[in-house]
Amino acid sequence: MDDFIRKLQKNMEQIGQRGVQVGGKALQLIDQRAAIFRLESRIRGAARQRRDLLMQIGKKVYALHKAGKVRNKDVLADCQAIDQLNEQIADLQAQVEALKRPDKNLQVELEDEETLTEEDEAAPPSAQAPEPEAPQQGEPTADQNAPAADNQEPSIPTWEPDPDQHQGDNS
Repeated sequence: MDDFIRKLQKNMEQIGQRGVQVGGKALQLIDQRAAIFRLESRIRGAARQRRDLLMQIGKKVYALHKAGKVRNKDVLADCQAIDQLNEQIADLQAQVEALKRPDKNLQVELEDEETLTEEDEAAPPSAQAPEPEAPQQGEPTADQNAPAADNQEPSIPTWEPDPDQHQGDNS
């Protein structure tokens, strides 16, 4: 029995030592991950500062371009591309504003502005919707007027700008 207890104690000591080793390795791994996280955070901060400085430099160069002081062909080409984008943005904004203006042809005015309610079943026949008239002999029915589904596509309305409407002045 003493032999059994000694073996048990020895195994327990080994398990304890193994637990300490694993725990120590886990702590090392946690410390390593924390150090990596701190360094990556510093990298992101430095990259953000670099991006901000590049933006400031770009704004300064573009301001010099607007003053006519940029001579480098590559930089000048980029500044001219920005000019074109600015013109495109201004044109698109003018189109948006034109669409926001009220169009008198699209406004609907109600002649009778009474509160709309459901009608009673006992409403007089004049208040009910009239029944459609039967087609006269020789007149086409609604189904005959409809385009055949297999040979015609439905028409899709398109929007075209008013030629009299000003589309923006870039001069």
